[in-house]
Amino acid sequence: MTAKVLIVDDDERKTRRLVNFFTETLGCDISDIQNVTDAVSAREILKTESYDLLLLDIVIPVRADGTPESSTGVGLLREIMQRDIYIKPKYVVGLTAYPEALEEASVTFSDYLWVILEYEIDSLSWQEPIRRLVSHIELSERANGKIETYSADICIVTALEDPELSALLRLNYDWATIEIPTDQSTYYQGIALTKEGNEVRVIAASALQMGMVSSAVLSTKMITSFRPRFLCMIGICAGIQGEVNLGDALVADPCWDFQSGKIKEGKFEISPYQISPHPAVKKRFLRIAKDREVLNRIKREWPSSSPQTELCIHIGPFVSGSSVVSDPSITEDVIASQHRKLIGLDMEAYGVFLASNEASLPQPFVFSVKSVCDFADENKNDDHQNYAAYTSSRIIAHWVENYYDELKSILPI
Repeated sequence: MTAKVLIVDDDERKTRRLVNFFTETLGCDISDIQNVTDAVSAREILKTESYDLLLLDIVIPVRADGTPESSTGVGLLREIMQRDIYIKPKYVVGLTAYPEALEEASVTFSDYLWVILEYEIDSLSWQEPIRRLVSHIELSERANGKIETYSADICIVTALEDPELSALLRLNYDWATIEIPTDQSTYYQGIALTKEGNEVRVIAASALQMGMVSSAVLSTKMITSFRPRFLCMIGICAGIQGEVNLGDALVADPCWDFQSGKIKEGKFEISPYQISPHPAVKKRFLRIAKDREVLNRIKREWPSSSPQTELCIHIGPFVSGSSVVSDPSITEDVIASQHRKLIGLDMEAYGVFLASNEASLPQPFVFSVKSVCDFADENKNDDHQNYAAYTSSRIIAHWVENYYDELKSILPI
């Protein structure tokens, strides 16, 4: 059988018996079994490693040199399940030789739909439930086939070659062209370096036409060809005046098609399907939004004139539609009325979100970072497009270089 197992237990004799059970009885490879004896060590290893099964004793010490306590294991379980810095095991089983600790911990385990078993040195009753679970893990892998793994680190989609893609390609990522036979799109591969010195493979392309359909098609092709861990759309958009300023970057949360619905008795009834980025992705943009030093530096390094307002990042509701909007009455009465906290709109982002949401496993984690170049009104022009494309590309660069490693370690798969 094949299953990657983490045993958190400070009882050497019990651990040795468990390891023998997994290797000799169940046929697991010894290299797939890891043992730590305390909560601190378990936390550290679960930040970087994924496991099919976590076998958790309840009465363990916080640190290796500490005294075992009945509350430590339960506290560790809660922390693993609630915090996104840990890679969640697929299954968790509690296994303790202390009946009182078992009774106290059973409520917490049941809250997360996990089981806890009593370990008895003179009994084998605990073995059968674990054997069935490991068998289930193996059968599930066989039935589903081997899930593909990620290849590229991030794919970035733009609606326009200029100024959006061209702004991205000005980043010092040693870009090279990728040509795929039978695919008329041109792709660019670059290598970004994180602050830890790790390489991040970035694939970028612009759609052949504007609009949600074209961006969805390009996104689907990129997902199929490159299997990215993250899928992102950057570029320019319209903002809601009074909520955002020219040049500000807008992170969509959620994103939907403002034209999705039906017309009944002369009135439009919206019926949107909203998609949001993963909370861990959103959390990192919240950090950047609070970092005035970074945002001020990005604005300061723009070589031409720029809006007088500070550069800001806004995270909030964002809509897409299939037509250009330059009528303020449409923006206010039809679009902005769909959500009182709406911050912006474009013609493409929702297509990228939908492509990711409908992709086969492993699906990329999707998000959008687009900067405001106008307010979708009668004053709509191209004056601020280059600056908006610049701020969008620089913010995604900061995100990749400073947060990619951290997110890769905590997000599933």
